[in-house]
Amino acid sequence: MSKISHTTSIRSETIEELLGADEYRKLMNEVNATADPIESDLPFLTASVVIDGWHVRAKLDRSGGNGSKELLSDWLDRLGSWLSDKHESGDNGLAISVVAWDSHLGKGQENSKAFQGLSEERQNAFLQSRSEQYANQRSIWLSADWNFTDLRKVGEHFVQSGVDARMATSIVEAAIEKPDFLYIVTADQDYSPAIELASKIAEDTFISVLTVGEGIGDELYKAAEYTWQIYPGYRGGGFAKLISHT
Repeated sequence: MSKISHTTSIRSETIEELLGADEYRKLMNEVNATADPIESDLPFLTASVVIDGWHVRAKLDRSGGNGSKELLSDWLDRLGSWLSDKHESGDNGLAISVVAWDSHLGKGQENSKAFQGLSEERQNAFLQSRSEQYANQRSIWLSADWNFTDLRKVGEHFVQSGVDARMATSIVEAAIEKPDFLYIVTADQDYSPAIELASKIAEDTFISVLTVGEGIGDELYKAAEYTWQIYPGYRGGGFAKLISHT
C-alpha cells in the first residue's frame, strides 16, 4: 500500500478571523467571563463527507476543466453551499467535515521510463487529472483534508494503491462519530459494504451517496438511504438532484 505523500488542508474560519481581532475582543467582553465560549452556545448539526477524489476530478475534467486546483476549490465551495442550504436554519448552524482520498504522480515519476513509455495522450491525462488541488484556498463552509498517495509502479504500469481501503476506513470512522448526516461522494460499488456497516453503526445518521454526472450501480442504491446526482455547474439547491430514496 502506498504511503500518504501529502495532505492539503483547509479549515473553517473562526469567529475571530471572520470579525477581526478588535471586533472579536469587543464581542467577548460582552460575554460573561464565566460562560462557555460563545461558539459552544450555538446549536450545530454535523455533516461528514467522504470523497473519492478520482471520481470528482475525472468528472470535472470531462465537463471542460483540467483538474486544476481552482476548479476543485470552486466545486468544494458549491458542495458546502448546497449542504448549508439543505441543513442550516434559523435555529441551527451546520459544521461540515470533509476527508478525501486520492492519488497522484509522485515527485520525479513523470521522468521515469515507465511514464515516458506511455502515449502522449495518456501522459497528458495523468498530468492534468493528478495535479495537486486547491492549495492555500480557504472556505467558511467547511474543513477539509485532501489526502494524496503516490501512484505505485507495478512492472511497466502505474496503479492507484491504498485509496480504496483508506476511504472505506474513513466511512466507518465517520459513522463512529455519529454525525447527523454522512455523505459519500463516489460511483464505486466497492464501497457498498462499508456504507452498509456505517448505517448499522450510526442508526440515526442520514446516509447519502452523491455521484458526479452519472448514475450509480444497484449495490450503492441499496446501501444508502439517499442517492443524489451532482451538477457541478450549479450552486445552492440546484447543485444536486435526488435520484433515489429508500
